[in-house]
Amino acid sequence: MLKKAAEMGANLLVTHHTLIFHPINKISKSLAESLRLALDNGISLYSMHTNYDRAEGGINDVLAARLGLKNLKNVEVGRIGEVEPCTSAELASSVSETLQTPVIYAGEKEEIRRVMVFGGSGFATEFLEIARANKVDAFISSELKHNILRDYEDLCLIDATHYATENPGMEALCSRLRKIPGLKVEFIEQLPDSRRLIKPEHFSGF
Repeated sequence: MLKKAAEMGANLLVTHHTLIFHPINKISKSLAESLRLALDNGISLYSMHTNYDRAEGGINDVLAARLGLKNLKNVEVGRIGEVEPCTSAELASSVSETLQTPVIYAGEKEEIRRVMVFGGSGFATEFLEIARANKVDAFISSELKHNILRDYEDLCLIDATHYATENPGMEALCSRLRKIPGLKVEFIEQLPDSRRLIKPEHFSGF
């Protein structure tokens, strides 16, 4: 992404995830290369992450809107809304098609009405307990793990990939930035390999 920004002659790169995500005690070769690209080309970095996840009009609001959720409820770390009654397979297929990404799902339900979305890596106990407390039928996020499958069999769990659940929010941000006079904005698409190799309609259930 930094390489593309340098080729464009960009002054500022706005990202969702930070370049340095965890504390470090040494600079790796890949990190050094990224830092060199930024410094040599005078590119400032601005990363929002959880601030933008929670913000009004941010990652989760845009994701909920993209998936057609109605009567939204803000639960701070995610959004809960309603969909037309559908089965687990129908919802998974709709998510796959809408976000243009392969998905996996678990938990067969014949009637899903309430859905919680959490952009990025949201399959954690603290967030799923919020879903349960709000009588949610399905939870859409990414990075589904075995222990979550075991402990939340009462919910339909849909893993729609980290990238695809956060990307709509970043696209929406670009649209807003383009309204600023005199500012030239370009969205840099950086598809993970799985989205290049697997057709969106290929979804699977556990």
